[in-house]
Amino acid sequence: MQENVVKVSEIINNRYDAYYYRKEFYELKEKLLNAEHKTIGQEFDVTKLAGFEYTKYFTPENMMSNDSYIALTSRNIQTECLNLTNYITIDKTVADTFLTRSKLRKNDVVMSYTGEYRRALLLDKDGFQLGPNICLLRVKEEELSSNKPQFLSNYLNSTVGQKLLDREKTFSGQPTVAMSRIRELIIPTNPNIMRSVNILMKNAYKQKKDKELQAKNLLASIDDFVLDVLNIKLPQLKKEKAYTTQISNILGSRLDPDYNQNYYQQLQIAMENVEVSKIVTLHGLISPQTVNTQNCDFINYVDLGSIDEDTNTINYKRIENQNIPSRAKMHIAKGDFIFSGLAGSISSIALVDRQLENMVASTGFYVIKPSDEYNIAYLFALFKTKFMQNLLVRHASGAVMPSISNIELKNIKIPLPSKDIQNKVANYVLETIREAKSLQKEANSGLERAKQEVEKILLGE
Repeated sequence: MQENVVKVSEIINNRYDAYYYRKEFYELKEKLLNAEHKTIGQEFDVTKLAGFEYTKYFTPENMMSNDSYIALTSRNIQTECLNLTNYITIDKTVADTFLTRSKLRKNDVVMSYTGEYRRALLLDKDGFQLGPNICLLRVKEEELSSNKPQFLSNYLNSTVGQKLLDREKTFSGQPTVAMSRIRELIIPTNPNIMRSVNILMKNAYKQKKDKELQAKNLLASIDDFVLDVLNIKLPQLKKEKAYTTQISNILGSRLDPDYNQNYYQQLQIAMENVEVSKIVTLHGLISPQTVNTQNCDFINYVDLGSIDEDTNTINYKRIENQNIPSRAKMHIAKGDFIFSGLAGSISSIALVDRQLENMVASTGFYVIKPSDEYNIAYLFALFKTKFMQNLLVRHASGAVMPSISNIELKNIKIPLPSKDIQNKVANYVLETIREAKSLQKEANSGLERAKQEVEKILLGE
């Protein structure tokens, strides 16, 4: 048990929870106080979107305007990376009139302070608005802005900054750090320290980005390689919002419009030069079925969120008996190939790469067992391609959460060439993924080493 003794005077008018007064936090603060320092509030203006501003101005009408700004939220703030794959907007006229103090500028630091709150980012351009769940930290002295904002972002993302934020979090619905507490956080002000940290982290992020790009390019090559070996040429057509077809093309088939798109017809034609087989012929296809988990002390669980969709690596979740979810119903074993039956998660596919106790998957998956008749790693490689994922999406049905039924799945035709070709495809894809994982590991390791060096610099070690 970790113990620390504090004076009563430190607790009066302050927090009472023991976590806040842990010894490691005291020691960290003491080291920071012994060096040149100020508080963040002394160096930066700290603000956030007021509650009434969000409820009053972020209305459906204002957020659906055709002339709008992007309003950044916590999901957009990654560590030194702005992710705009999913964002909200706010009408420009409303923002320019009523939300002027929430305008973001180049060299502003933004940080998510609630939920996944421990991420800071230095903005490299103007034109964004402050959205909910993030705060703005703007340097007070303009002449110092070239160095301090970048240092603040690096500092908050460092192990030291993370510990300070972790200490200050409070819980209501979700962990949150109050603006008043952020303003009181200690920040080193020695110019040499700031310069050293900025240079170190700039190089570390660049190296990480370069290796991640190499990994991304390797993974992107898989589609072209697989289709080239199978002699499949993808159609140049795109899905259309409106199209015409002859009634003879849909008689005896499904009548829903998307299923009968010419694009999908061309995908089927593209397989004419390769041996095909229906999925129903594959060995051991398992439909969602109940397995008994009541007598298990724990399970190693796999659900849709367990799979990295880039490298298709499984993160097995150990769940104790009393917390086993009702969807945990499918037994899996090393060597199995699992893939999602939900149209929105088709890219959630994986080979079960290890044998653990009580391995159970969610009912959202189908499972194919190994067989001498085919290379199961080839099936994994095939299902990883956009070609195959489009075929699967075609056969999904349902309005709220489209999925592939057992009956539809068994009728899907897939390329199943000779074992030699299957082996060639499987070997290439597995080796490519292995190289990509190695590059990603190197990228993360390099960044962690840099953060360890930054911690030594910040603490004078």
